[in-house]
Amino acid sequence: LTMLRLWVVGAALWMGVVLLLTAARNAGIGSDRQWLVAGAGLAAAVLLMVANGSNPEAFVVRHNLERANRGAELDLGYLATLSDDAVPVVADAIDAEGDPIRRKELLLALGCGERRAGVTTLNLAVWRASASRDDLCGR
Repeated sequence: LTMLRLWVVGAALWMGVVLLLTAARNAGIGSDRQWLVAGAGLAAAVLLMVANGSNPEAFVVRHNLERANRGAELDLGYLATLSDDAVPVVADAIDAEGDPIRRKELLLALGCGERRAGVTTLNLAVWRASASRDDLCGR
C-alpha cells in the first residue's frame, strides 16, 4: 500500500458519493434547489478532514508491516520516504522486532540522521518523530 494508492481509494469514494448525490437529485430529491455542487464540495471537505485526522501515512506503514509479518516483501526504501507522521509506527515496529537484521533495516527507514530546527519543531508530528528517533537512534 502506498500513499498514492490510498489517495486513489479516497478519490474513488468521493466520486461514488458524488454519483449517489447526482442520483438523488435526478430522482427528485431537492430538485427545486441547486445543491449538488455544494454537496460534492462538502463530501470533499469531509474526506480531507477524515484523512487529516486519521494519519494515513501511519496507516500505510501499519498495513505494510502487517503484510510483511505474513511473508510479503517490505519496501524499506518507500517507508523511508514517508513523512514524520510515519516515524512513531516504524519505531514501534523496531521495538517489537526480534530479528536483528530486520531491526537494523527498520532503523535505516527511521531516518536517524534527520533533524529539524526552527519553527518546524512546533509541528506535533515532527515532535513525535524526534522523540522516537532520540529514543531509538542512540541505541
